Amino acid sequence: MAEVVAGIGAAASIVQLIVFTTHVIRRLGEYREHTAEIPTVFRQIAIELPVLEHTLKQLQLSYDSGNIGAKTRAAIEPAIEECQQAVKTQDATFARLTPATTDSLRKKFGKALKGILQDSNVEKNIAKIRTLVHSLTLASYL
Repeated sequence: MAEVVAGIGAAASIVQLIVFTTHVIRRLGEYREHTAEIPTVFRQIAIELPVLEHTLKQLQLSYDSGNIGAKTRAAIEPAIEECQQAVKTQDATFARLTPATTDSLRKKFGKALKGILQDSNVEKNIAKIRTLVHSLTLASYL
């Protein structure tokens, strides 16, 4: 019974993470629209997040078709939760750094500078997401 509950929880977490990842990808697109050039590290996350989104959708298909057993579902739940936290952290960073269309040039420049200062934190998040994508991709084939 506990395995079934864990499986349902994991499936719901995957759906929630897909929605949230899509939201962050959209926010990154908005960032691109409002600035002439995005920091290199943000370009990297722009590459990583669509891979995560695709991996999660494949994992969801495996769940829906019953190809992933209850033990595997329970085992990957912590990875899904950790990935969700990393994506939320990234979203919060983008929210702080994305200039609004009404922002002055000075304010936009300030946010761009803050973005550069966030490089190391974003890189750590990217590394975490990359590792979790790898784990989740492997789990979708179990």
